[in-house]
Amino acid sequence: MFLDKYINEHGVSSDYPVFEDIYKDIMINTKDLFLAQFKDGEFNAVDIAVKYLAIENYYGLNNYGFNLYNKLQYYRTGKNWSERFKNLIKSFEKGYDNNSFIDADLNYSIHDGAHRVALALFHNVDELKVRLFNTNLYRREYKFDFLLPYFNADELSIIRNKLNELLSKCREPYYTILWPPAYNLFDEIKDSIPKIESGVEVLNNRIIKLDSNLLKKFIYDIYSTDDIKKYKLDLKNGYMINSINNSSLNSPYPISIMKTRIDIPDFRVKPLNGNPQSKVTMRIKTNIRDTYQRYINDYHYDIMMHMTDNNKQNKEVEKIIKKVVR
Repeated sequence: MFLDKYINEHGVSSDYPVFEDIYKDIMINTKDLFLAQFKDGEFNAVDIAVKYLAIENYYGLNNYGFNLYNKLQYYRTGKNWSERFKNLIKSFEKGYDNNSFIDADLNYSIHDGAHRVALALFHNVDELKVRLFNTNLYRREYKFDFLLPYFNADELSIIRNKLNELLSKCREPYYTILWPPAYNLFDEIKDSIPKIESGVEVLNNRIIKLDSNLLKKFIYDIYSTDDIKKYKLDLKNGYMINSINNSSLNSPYPISIMKTRIDIPDFRVKPLNGNPQSKVTMRIKTNIRDTYQRYINDYHYDIMMHMTDNNKQNKEVEKIIKKVVR
């Protein structure tokens, strides 16, 4: 495929700290993969929205999707792919082919497999197999401006509306958790989060209270969704308890749980597992820790807050929260 040839000609990237091979095979949440298609703040996979409209047309949900698809494919490739795509749509009814990979670079930018991503979104497939190639080469341009010479105003409006619908569908809330050592800063931190990054909004906030035993279990359960080593988690728990003991807090201890919308997660490849990690959540955590750690009793790194990195973690953390929030 193209990325194999490109790497053979130009070499692998040095930005990924884990593997030196040409590629690494991983599973990625479908919604994360779709949201990773931003480049310089603009969505660079508008073709997926057009392909989604064609799928809807195939199933009788509109009568124009394939006309738009054929126009896009003709101007991009000079070929008519209708029958080929219809065969793929039909084959997908038997289930997603687990031997089929989406080819992407280290930006999670899709180089091959956009048709399958559109089908996965339509059929609500949770995860996709991605062959992550060791290069930072973005896919060719598929931003909205690319469509302007080829579609009329009504067609552009249809495509834009479908794109916005898919983006809304994929933007699951992230979870921000403030731990008891930061209890006297809960409101201030909540109010500061949308000011740190644009396109970020705190949707709601809930305070729960847990006794010491439930608190420890909750901490370990939440961080089990991450790749933190056991000994580091033991230290984190010990430092948190020490900070609580040196404060005026009594059991049960307060925890702030916020649902947070992030419009453009701006993913990077996370070391060790290759999963997407939102650079927006990383910057928010760094800003809050740098700003407020001086106000925390016996502060040690990371006893103030936790924030999920991607949609997979969002789902796992949501299940954990539901067990303690009645």
